[in-house]
Amino acid sequence: MLPALKRWTAILLSFAVALTTIFGIISPRTAQAAETADEFIKGADISTLQALEDQGIKFYENGEEQDLLTILKDHGVNYIRLRVWNNPVEADGYNDKAKLIELAPRIKAAGMKLLVDFHYSDFWADPGKQVKPVAWEGLDFTQLKQAVYDYTEEVLTELEAVDAYPDMVQIGNEINNGMIHPEGSLSNFTQLADLIKQGVQAVRDTTPDGHNTKIMIHLAEGGNNSKFRSFFDEVTAQGIDYDVIGLSYYPYWHGTFQQLKSNMDDLAARYGKQIVVAETAYPFTYESGDAGEGNIAGENETKIAGFPASVENQKLVTETVLNTVAHVQNGLGLGAFYWEPAWLPGVGWRSGDYNGWENQAMFDYDGNALASLDAFQFTPGSLEAKTPILVYPSEGITITRGQTPELPATANVLYNEGSIQATAVTWDEATDEQLSTPGTFSLNGTIAGLEQKASIDVTVTDSPNLAVNPGFEDGMTGWTLSGTEAGKVETNAGNSHSGQNGFNYWYGSPYTYKLSQTITGLKNGVYTLSAWASGGGGENAMKLFADNYGGEAVQADIVNTGYNAWKKYTIENIHVTNGEITFGFDVDAPKEIWGWLDDVELVQVSEDELLKNGNFESGDLTGWTITGTSDAGKINDNPSNAQDGDYAFNYWYGTPYAFKLSQTVTGLKNGTYALKAWASGGGGESKLNLFAEGYGGEAIIAAAKNTGWNNWVQYTIPNIKVTDGQVTVGFDVAAPGEVWGYFDHIELVEVQGATAELTGASAVDGGDSFELTYGLDQLTLPFLTQELTLLYNPSYVEFVEASSTVEGLQVVQQAENEAGDAAYIVLATTGTPISDASSLLKLKFTAKPLASSNETSITVKNISYSDGEQTGTAVSAVHQLSITGTIDLSQLNAAITKAEQIYSTTKAGAFLGGYPVESRNALQTRIADAKTVKGNTNATQEEINAAVSALNAAVETYLSSAYTITTLAVAVNIKDLANVSKGFGKTNEATDWYLYRPFDTNADNKIDIVDLIATAKKIPGKFE
Repeated sequence: MLPALKRWTAILLSFAVALTTIFGIISPRTAQAAETADEFIKGADISTLQALEDQGIKFYENGEEQDLLTILKDHGVNYIRLRVWNNPVEADGYNDKAKLIELAPRIKAAGMKLLVDFHYSDFWADPGKQVKPVAWEGLDFTQLKQAVYDYTEEVLTELEAVDAYPDMVQIGNEINNGMIHPEGSLSNFTQLADLIKQGVQAVRDTTPDGHNTKIMIHLAEGGNNSKFRSFFDEVTAQGIDYDVIGLSYYPYWHGTFQQLKSNMDDLAARYGKQIVVAETAYPFTYESGDAGEGNIAGENETKIAGFPASVENQKLVTETVLNTVAHVQNGLGLGAFYWEPAWLPGVGWRSGDYNGWENQAMFDYDGNALASLDAFQFTPGSLEAKTPILVYPSEGITITRGQTPELPATANVLYNEGSIQATAVTWDEATDEQLSTPGTFSLNGTIAGLEQKASIDVTVTDSPNLAVNPGFEDGMTGWTLSGTEAGKVETNAGNSHSGQNGFNYWYGSPYTYKLSQTITGLKNGVYTLSAWASGGGGENAMKLFADNYGGEAVQADIVNTGYNAWKKYTIENIHVTNGEITFGFDVDAPKEIWGWLDDVELVQVSEDELLKNGNFESGDLTGWTITGTSDAGKINDNPSNAQDGDYAFNYWYGTPYAFKLSQTVTGLKNGTYALKAWASGGGGESKLNLFAEGYGGEAIIAAAKNTGWNNWVQYTIPNIKVTDGQVTVGFDVAAPGEVWGYFDHIELVEVQGATAELTGASAVDGGDSFELTYGLDQLTLPFLTQELTLLYNPSYVEFVEASSTVEGLQVVQQAENEAGDAAYIVLATTGTPISDASSLLKLKFTAKPLASSNETSITVKNISYSDGEQTGTAVSAVHQLSITGTIDLSQLNAAITKAEQIYSTTKAGAFLGGYPVESRNALQTRIADAKTVKGNTNATQEEINAAVSALNAAVETYLSSAYTITTLAVAVNIKDLANVSKGFGKTNEATDWYLYRPFDTNADNKIDIVDLIATAKKIPGKFE
């Protein structure tokens, strides 16, 4: 049928369908099973193939050079996807129509089916950019629609002319936000639909008789069901003709396998269309194959997905994608395409640039096929039914130092058909050292019946994060959105800063909004607010703000610079004086500006002093009241008379006098407080008492006694148990005439218990002895006895002994446990209670000799002390210690560097100077073994030396395995001889001699004419 006649026939049919739909003649579509004739798609996008081949890049199977299509087909690939750009000047013309027409017949000749992916752009089209072809600029919308039809028809007609008409056609690439902007923007879906329909019509009009070509509409974010529903509901409403829903699903960007599975099942049931994962990929290594700035998928991305980069995991992830599609309900899962499995170093994402994708290829950087290609041997039903393949790390939690974490009761287990189930887990116990040391540590957990461990990261902070639901992991809990409803919480680990969720904003017209929360019941003090943001940029104004805290509103400007370009913004020195704060984001943006917000943090930096002007540094009596002989005291401005600072309270009167210096503190949290103050003077007072009263109990005093000028003594009233939210404190003085003295640094503090301190060496050399001093700060009562526990890592340090530094205090027990990682110590006095506990013990340790420098810590905990009537406890302390490695690693480092250089500059393959794959694998294993020894902090010098010898021997064995003219099983060719010529004149004194050693035919340690002749004689003659 002629294209024009076919087009008019299609128009009439479309009109008839529209009429019958309007009058209810056709019943609603229900989900239909895929046609039995459809073979399950195991596809690959190899759009860079021509550019790769033009760069001389070759592909090998078991060391034998083969055509890429042959290798792929032999591994099970049955469908090839090729993109087409209108005028790709930035790609030197690759992937234009001419290149597609040239490559497509090879696909068909190889016996595989073909999917053509129209980008309708001169270069990459994806959710972030849908740039109109330059040739179409200036067209009105009617002309633009015609251009889409004409271009699509032209490409397809020319494909038919070379017997390579596609079996599937994709109208647009990842068109989440539309295509051919601005006319085909998502914000104008009617126009977008008109453009899609023109592409669809061109396919229908040009499809040869008897040929079944499916039409796909393709979006990214395969785990985002709401995105697909909203888009394909519009597709249905606009009456767009299509056959297949295509999804991009990269497990480090697009959600979990369960989200993919649930989305595909919902799409199949809702629209009755076949489902294809049009793009997926996964890295086999973290190493880069070119000089670019790393790869797109690195260690952070694989942590999100849950599978470390390896060949085995690349295969496992690909099989899981295929199996998940195969399990789509109603049999509508049609298959999947792996994106660019052959994109190797040497061809960039644009002309002259680097390739950020090579670590997701299924070939190593020398072109050798990886075992992961066997994922395409998959057929529906070929895998074991519902087998667990991964225990996902649990969402990390944050606690304050010393707090016991509330760990989740279950961990998520991934099965091979994409489902995730919450399964009971038993967690290992965290050590007290871990819980008291700021930083992040991991805990493992056991799931019954599974070998793989669950894991969770626990972050310990000095100050808790006071923001409610700071990472949006609980939806919008705690947050208020006002103004334009331009944002919502989205679940997509690939787009969030951490965790699964983030706040995503976008709107189709200009918008303003505030996202905020208010925290009340705060302690007055200084706070820091921070948050993370990323996005495409272009906002008119975007600010992180803090307000309603008792001061003027403060803000920090936010500037987004790109997708996943996360940046932290901070507001410091927020002085809360009214016990509350409102904070959040204030955004003003043009239409279609988008971004993400995540990980908001509000922490207290310091707490306001409970007593005002306790050190009198205001230079006056602000906060204080004098009753009685009011003229007996004043502020003295003389640093030499102050305990610290410039000012102190000075009292004197010429006749007998009595006064009270006092301050009443209100708004206290009920609990235990301590009052401390310093006094000095000439002595002779008849009454000199530090006091606390009006707190809900009987008045308490601490009698003071002055003994001379500048003989400063601190007096303390511990255990003031406030029950009514206030207390009055100060000094009560009565004295004869001309008696004088000073008060300074009066302090009221909430008592959390005494605090342990470990001080001493922070860095030592391995093998050296060192000492730490142990003491207590803020002792709540004098003690006669005390017990404590020391914890340390026996791999790094050895405890020797504890000895008292206080006269009359004895170490009456010190015992180490069998594991050698803890010591129990008991102290007792021989009479007088200990009240000054700042230095109690000298703790002697020896640092272990180490292969490399390491960080460790020593903890003191389980501290309790008693005066025989009461018992007090103390907060544990941690001392960080750096131990310098003293074992010589230089020879091992040199051996590893040499081995890696030799491995990277030689190649596998059955050619002169090539190496057997098994030899390369053996050398890789030996390099890995050496690195393991290097990374072992407990390795001895003997073990280091043995590793050097073993690696050097492995290198020599490897070099001896190179193919020579006597061991090469295939014929030598002219290219081999050229490589011998390159080495002419080289001797074994050259640093790169190993590259030419295989050409030394007579083993005389040089390359000369003898070697050239001997090699040339191995070239088969050509006499015809």
